[in-house]
Amino acid sequence: MTRSLGIPREYIVSGVALSLLLHLFSIGALVSYKIPVAAPAPVIITVSLEQLAAKKQIVTPPDLGQNIAPPEGYQSDRDNTVPKEIIKRGDDPNAGRVNQKAARPQSPSKPERRSTQPKEIKTLKLDDAYVAKRFGDGPKPSAEQQRSSNSVADYKPFSRAAGDGAAIFGETGMPDYLPNLPDGDVTMLNTKANQFAVFVRRVATRVFAQIRQSGWDSLRAGDIREIQSYTTIEAVLSLQGELLSVELTDSSGSRRYDNVILNAVKSAARDQNPPPAAVAADGNIHFIFRSQSWTKNAVGRRGFPYERRWLLLGTGLL
Repeated sequence: MTRSLGIPREYIVSGVALSLLLHLFSIGALVSYKIPVAAPAPVIITVSLEQLAAKKQIVTPPDLGQNIAPPEGYQSDRDNTVPKEIIKRGDDPNAGRVNQKAARPQSPSKPERRSTQPKEIKTLKLDDAYVAKRFGDGPKPSAEQQRSSNSVADYKPFSRAAGDGAAIFGETGMPDYLPNLPDGDVTMLNTKANQFAVFVRRVATRVFAQIRQSGWDSLRAGDIREIQSYTTIEAVLSLQGELLSVELTDSSGSRRYDNVILNAVKSAARDQNPPPAAVAADGNIHFIFRSQSWTKNAVGRRGFPYERRWLLLGTGLL
């Protein structure tokens, strides 16, 4: 005869289930555990450079050169051979620098670019004959000397597109453009003007702009076509920059144009801060202005004709 222990049935089921879970967890832990294995000893391989030198080497070809196979003993993913080495080596302080002349690719089919810079003005320089006539005791220059000093054979008016304004030239001929001035050029006449270029440019720019306000725009085309040479004017300034005198020394052949330039110099030839070293022997500053103008008929974009004018002003110091 058996005797009941009095344990509820649901407790027995829970205990059995918990026991099974514990056994399954223990078995899984044993399976996932890995036994450490010692790493194999490294294998040292000795390579002889002498053996590689005897075989073909793989090299990286330069970008420049010709599609020719490299010399015997070298291999590459593409064939390329250069005629000369462009990297310097050794103890030279310039070692490693690229020879730009050798490395620059040549393109014979590309045309050479030409400078669009206007031609340097060379024929307005103050000649010795003019200086001797004004300040020396020598004989008066001959008519041939006068003609050569006033020559415009090498000067090219209308060298830029209409509306570009003026270009101011120094001794080297490098222009600085001023678009708000009439089409033309302002140039230094001699070395002394270049020496005091900032001062001379201030005065010359004012005179150049004043020429338009003094009536150059209102001149008839026939008045400008009468011009045969330069209008030459001498202006004397004090050390304080005040205008002392103005004199027309050479006529252009057009009386109306001479008056325009004369009035422009009277109105604008002055400066608030002239350099003391620019004075002449008499203690004053002597400016020389040479000017000429051109006119021609042109056709606009819409096909309408119009008149185009060009102005040249040379400025020097005596």
